[in-house]
Order: sequence, then structure tokens, then C-alpha cells
Amino acid sequence: MSDPEFIALSAKNIYEGLFPHLQYNGGIKEEAGYDSLVAEESNNRPYMVNLQRDDPKKSDSRARPDQRVNRYLDCYIAPVGTDEPQTSTDGDYDLEGRLLRAHILLALLGSYGAELVTSVPSKRQPEQATRLLGHLRDAELSLRSASLVVNPGLRGYAVEQGWAVVAAPLPPAPAVGTPVDQQALANAATSLSVHQDRGAGPILRWHGYATRVLRVLQIGVDIQVIDAQQSLDRVTNLIAALTTNAPGALQNILKDAVRGMATVQKVQLFGNAMRRDASESLASHRRSLTAVAGPGGAPLKWLYDVKTDQLEWTLWDARLERACKLLSAVAKQTDAGCVPSAEAMQSAIKLELPPDAKMGS
Repeated sequence: MSDPEFIALSAKNIYEGLFPHLQYNGGIKEEAGYDSLVAEESNNRPYMVNLQRDDPKKSDSRARPDQRVNRYLDCYIAPVGTDEPQTSTDGDYDLEGRLLRAHILLALLGSYGAELVTSVPSKRQPEQATRLLGHLRDAELSLRSASLVVNPGLRGYAVEQGWAVVAAPLPPAPAVGTPVDQQALANAATSLSVHQDRGAGPILRWHGYATRVLRVLQIGVDIQVIDAQQSLDRVTNLIAALTTNAPGALQNILKDAVRGMATVQKVQLFGNAMRRDASESLASHRRSLTAVAGPGGAPLKWLYDVKTDQLEWTLWDARLERACKLLSAVAKQTDAGCVPSAEAMQSAIKLELPPDAKMGS
């Protein structure tokens, strides 16, 4: 399809699928147009899926709501979850897989955005770099702080509260009566067992989901704005060159055009390579993942290989940090990184916890 068609369809999928609509049953039976009740416990029966939103007799009910944003990213980047036929959309439950995929997408967007900002010198560059850099940091903090794999403070808290279990190399036997250091145990984790993300943890799950999605999408908005500004500058310069007799004016325009074409070729070449790398990184995550099925085939809990997933995060950290260093140089900022500290992640999670909850340091 054409670029405009692709953009329009993608925007429609994201808009309609950010939160699938649920409608209360109210005694309507299946013959009235519904296929079935929502089978999963987390969606709180007796709610039903109603994608039509208005006429229950035209509803397109499924076994559970269709997360179209996830389906879009399954296609655009790569799927997460497992390939079990009875749980074909179980990537909706694979929180760590979705967070890793969003981190990869952020690195891709950051790399492209940095290339775009630095490709054409202009007086707007510092402002563009500052805005993009700030949004990259916000998005990465929201992703990273929510991950049990890469946020040691959250992992320790989860183990302490009992909504995650870790396996780790056996430490030396503690003295009799010495309490177990749950944070140290969590930090040494080699595998992590987590119940499917249906509110098992004391955090508002869907609020965090919406925050993360919108913060990543904000980077796409920034890139579109920068591209539009540069296009406007090029058109203005071209008109000026054609209406003036200043020596070298047209030659400068041609040089700018050649630089622009070179940038596009570079982005296409490395963009395709990085999307293939993204697919391989997520394949590594999927190969190391074990899903324990519950009633109805939906995963009851996930078993993550912590070291494998941490490695994949780190590989894409390098790409993200390179982009952030370029942007920080243009923005004239001394703080060049986008990967948040453990303290920053812990502070971010504390904001989501109840006032009386405690997290280990």
C-alpha cells in the first residue's frame, strides 16, 4: 500500500485498539449477537467485547479483547510471547517481552531522530534536539522502571511481596535466625517466575500501559515535526535560490539535496538492518521464555531467563545511548545519557505504589 494508506490504517488501528471496548452483558444472550462471554478472569465477567461500540447485535466478540496496538507491533517489529496455537495472542500477557520490544522501538526511533536532527544544520537544531532528548528520556524511564528484568529495585520488591519468584545461585548458608536478604536474592536472579500481568502487583496496570504507549508514540510525533520543519526550510531555500541572482545560491541548494538523498539512503540501509536485528533480539527472548498454561490455555505465569533478557536490553542500550550523545551535543547538554539510574527507576515506581508500601534500597 502507499505511504498515506499505511499511515492512515496504522493510526486507525492504534486509535481503535488502544483500549478495546467492553460492554456489560446485562442479560443479553449469545443468540442476540454475542459469541461468548470474556473468558479471562482479569476482565471481570460478565463483561463482553463489543468492538462496534453501539449496536450489540453487530458486535465482533472474541475470546478476549483484541489489543490492536500489540498486533501492529507484532507485524511492524516482531511478535512476543510464545507460538502455542491455543494462545495465539498470548504476547498480550508477556509484559517483559512487550517492554523489551518497546525499548527496541525507542532505540530505532532515537537513532532515526538523531540522524534527522544532525543531517541538516539550522537554527532550530538545539531546540529540536532538546525536545527529542527529553522525550526519549521520559519514555525510556517509563519502560525500564516497569521491567522486573532490568529494574532491580522493583524485582526485589516483587519478590518480597510474593508476586514474583526468582531462582538464583545458592548463596552461603546464613547463620541461624538471620533473615533472608530478598533484594540480594533478586539481584542474583538467573530466572524469574511472574504471574500473568493481570493486576497481581500493587500497581495500576493499564494506567502504566497507556503512559508507556503514549510516551513512545510522542517520539514519532517529534520526528514528524522535525521532518516537516526541515522540508519547509528546503522549500523556502529553493524558492529563494530561484528568485535571486546571488552567486552560488543554487549550488548550495543542490548540495543540500545531495546530502538529503544520502541521509535517506543511509537510514534505509541501516533501518532495514536494525529491524532485522530487532526481530532476532525478540526471537532470543521468545526462545528463552517458558509459559505455564492455566485454565482455557491462557498463560498462568511466565518463566523468564533474566540474563538473556538483560543482554538484549544492553545491546539496544548501546544504540539508544549513541543517539542520545549526538542529540546532547547538539543541545549543548552535559548529561548525555538516556538510560536511567537505578535510583531514578526506583523513584518512578514509588510514585505508582500505595503510600504505605515500602521498597528495599
